[in-house]
Amino acid sequence: MLIILHDQTLNRSTTGKGKPADLTLAELKKLKLRDGLGVPTAYTIPTLEEVMNLAKGKALVNLDHSTPYYKEAYRILKKTGTLEQAIFKSDEPYSKLYEKYGTLLDSITFMPVIETDYGGTSQMISDYQKYLKPIAVELVFSKDTASVFQNNSLIKKAGAKVWVNSLWPDLCGGHNDDIAVLDNQPEKAWGWPIAHGTDIIQTDRPKELIAYLRKRKLHR
Repeated sequence: MLIILHDQTLNRSTTGKGKPADLTLAELKKLKLRDGLGVPTAYTIPTLEEVMNLAKGKALVNLDHSTPYYKEAYRILKKTGTLEQAIFKSDEPYSKLYEKYGTLLDSITFMPVIETDYGGTSQMISDYQKYLKPIAVELVFSKDTASVFQNNSLIKKAGAKVWVNSLWPDLCGGHNDDIAVLDNQPEKAWGWPIAHGTDIIQTDRPKELIAYLRKRKLHR
């Protein structure tokens, strides 16, 4: 059984402690999720199957931190009829990922994560586009520099989208959601990656981002 949890432990985001694998599903379901301030909420840890049944026919699901669990996730997606509604991700080179999963990679929707601060390269992008045809390429970078977008033409030539993550400053060169909403500078936060060829922005502020995009006539 796969659950939805960002961290390796329960400590930060739930009322529990330790590794989730050390507890049964029944025990995990007794825990409460914490909000951004660490306050316990009424919500419990969902399973991937529960989430995919809820999202079926409604939303595309980003399977972040899922690299060790592709086989299990694939079985759940097939069971729920939601295989085409999930994006599998990895920051590993194609050769390493292929060693783990082989032809399973041909049956999923995939997006490589290129972390430019930690060795993500143009060669990684080329290899994935040669063998896997990813739907998008996520660029992760802490420094505010247009050079991180130097591979945009390579990415788009193969029919993929350029994806950035504006949740936190170190994921998008400081151009994050808080600057857009709390500082009221959406151009600095979201306009900058758009100006450099970004197609998709991952955000914790979807309502505000959609309003900004519609104002710029970039969203229907």
